[in-house]
Amino acid sequence: MRLLVTPDMTAGIPAPPSDSAPLWRYLTLEKFRSLVDGRELFFPHLAILDDRFEGAFPESQPLKIRALNMIGVRDLTSVAQVNLSPQLRQAWILARKWALVSCWHHSVHESDAMWRLYAADKRAVAIETTVGCLRAALGAPPPIPEGFFGSTTYEFGTVEYIDYSDGFIPPANLNAQFFRKRLEFRHEQEVRVLIARYPLGPDRTIRSDIEPSGKGMPCPVELGALVRRVIVAPGADDKYLNAVARSLAQVVPSACVERSSLDAAPNY
Repeated sequence: MRLLVTPDMTAGIPAPPSDSAPLWRYLTLEKFRSLVDGRELFFPHLAILDDRFEGAFPESQPLKIRALNMIGVRDLTSVAQVNLSPQLRQAWILARKWALVSCWHHSVHESDAMWRLYAADKRAVAIETTVGCLRAALGAPPPIPEGFFGSTTYEFGTVEYIDYSDGFIPPANLNAQFFRKRLEFRHEQEVRVLIARYPLGPDRTIRSDIEPSGKGMPCPVELGALVRRVIVAPGADDKYLNAVARSLAQVVPSACVERSSLDAAPNY
């Protein structure tokens, strides 16, 4: 039994919030400058992210179960014999290696936890946008290289946080598991954008003889459509705020640069 790449790349992906839903991206100064100067949003390969469970399945979904579910078998007692290809497990490992994601925090307000996790230095920023603005800013992804298979659009989805001891991920294609994380990460309230680009062999299985080049892929982004506000890190001084404002004004004159709400003075 082989696991083939299926044409439906969206099956099993939880729908994203509405286009008006607010999103945040917390960035170090280095990453912010890279975004502004290059006008590109970097999509890292999923496999290099910190959580080693990225792309993994719950204990309740061993290889045989999810492989049979993927081809439509639900009643395992009806299957007399199952012979799994030795390369079957590798198909999911390879998919994890090649998937590219951009991660955003869904919230109406700033998050102290997100500042601490992703931009703890005072020389950092948070970009506020919406789902709809992010869609418009990204437009269409770069063309699929020759010899690769994947979606011709960005796949937006809400990350679902599940119990990996007994949870379930619909094994509808090779992408659904990239929108699930462990319950311990639910504070991230993540909306994720996926680019699936898989090198295919002649039998439409993912090739295992080549490796991704680099840590990910930069994708063109229209900053004027993306940026609604930029917030400087809590505790940042005036000099840093003004420097960020000058940098941003060169590419997005209409964008506001503001102090963090966490710097507000308490009323005792």
